[in-house]
Amino acid sequence: MGKTLFIHIGMPKAGSTTLQFALRSHRDLLAAAGVYYLRLGECHNEIFRTFCGAPHPRSDIPATTAIELQGLKRTAEAYGGRIVEEARKVEDVGIVSGEALISFTREQVEMIRDVFRPHFDRIAIVAYLREPLSWASSRTQQKIKNGADTLERIIASIDQEQSPLVPPYRAIRIWEDVFGRDALILRPFAREAFPNGDLIADFFAAIGRPELAEPLPRQDKNLTLSQEAVQLVDALKRLDEARNGKQSPASRRLRYALMRLPGERFSLPRATLERVQARAEPEIAWLKENYGVDVQPRGPRYPDAPLAWQSDTVDALVERLERAVGETRRASGPLSRLWGWLRARLPRPLRRAAGPRSKPGPTPISDD
Repeated sequence: MGKTLFIHIGMPKAGSTTLQFALRSHRDLLAAAGVYYLRLGECHNEIFRTFCGAPHPRSDIPATTAIELQGLKRTAEAYGGRIVEEARKVEDVGIVSGEALISFTREQVEMIRDVFRPHFDRIAIVAYLREPLSWASSRTQQKIKNGADTLERIIASIDQEQSPLVPPYRAIRIWEDVFGRDALILRPFAREAFPNGDLIADFFAAIGRPELAEPLPRQDKNLTLSQEAVQLVDALKRLDEARNGKQSPASRRLRYALMRLPGERFSLPRATLERVQARAEPEIAWLKENYGVDVQPRGPRYPDAPLAWQSDTVDALVERLERAVGETRRASGPLSRLWGWLRARLPRPLRRAAGPRSKPGPTPISDD
C-alpha cells in the first residue's frame, strides 16, 4: 500500500493546539503503532514558515540587508534538510500539523508538496473548518489573552471590516489545486459532529486509525475566557495603556489570575455577530456547494449576551486588585528572605521538619 502522509493544515481556532499536544505527548506510542508525528516541534508552523519563506504574522520588519537574507536562506535550507530527514523516518503513516498552513500561498504549498512527494506514495490534506460566529468570538478572546488590543478596538475593526470577518474557507482551493480533490479530508469543527464529541477520536477516524485515539490525552490547551474575565482583562489592558503602555509586575500576575475567572460564556455583541454572519453567508454556501461541508452555526445564532458590569465598576475593581497584588508581593518579599536566612541556620533535623525552601516566584493568587 505504501507510505502515507497526512498534513493537518488547521484552520486556526479549530482545536489545533489540543490535537498537537495529544500527538506530541504520545509520539512513541503512536510510532510503535506505525504512525509517526514528525519531530519538528509540537506545532509545525514555524519550521514550514521558515522553509517556505512565509512571513510570521507578528513580524512587520522584513530582512533587508544581504547578510540577513543570506542568513534566512541558509536557515531555510537547513530546515529543508531536517524535514527530509524526518520524512525518511516514516515507515507507514506520517503526520504533520500546523494551523497556519491553510493560509500559505500556492508557491509555498507547492514547496511543501515537492519536499514530501519523493518520500510518500500518498499525501492527504486534513482541515477542520469552524462556523464563523464562534470563530469570530474565539479570535477576539485570543487577542484579549495576548494583550494585542482592547475589546472596543477589536470590535470596531470587525465592524469596519478592517479585521477578517470570515474564516479562510477559500484557501482550501489552493491545496486542492496542488494536491488534487481526492487528497482533501475536510471536517466540520463541531462537537456534535465528532464521535462522542471528541476531536481526537474524530481525527484518528479521519486518517483511518480510530483505534489509536483511546490512550491519547484529552486536554484543552487553549484557555477559554468567560465574559467576566474578558471585561476585567480588557480593563487591565486599558489601565496599562494609560501608563504609556507599561505593564507592571503586579499587572502581569493579575492578568494570568483574571484569565481563569469563571463566569458566563463570552460572545461578541449581537450587532457584530449579525454583521459577521451576513458577510459569511456566501462563503458558507460556496463551501457547501463545492465540498459538501456545512458550517452553518448550530443552535441559537445570537445568544443573549450576559449582563455586563458597569465599566466604571470594572476599572475601579481592576485598579484596586492590582494595587493589592503589588502590596502583597512587596510585603511577602522581605518576609520570604528573612525566613530563608533563618532556615539556613537551623540544624539539619529542624530544617527537614520546617519543610522545603520556598521557591522564588509570583505570589500565588487563588482562582476561586
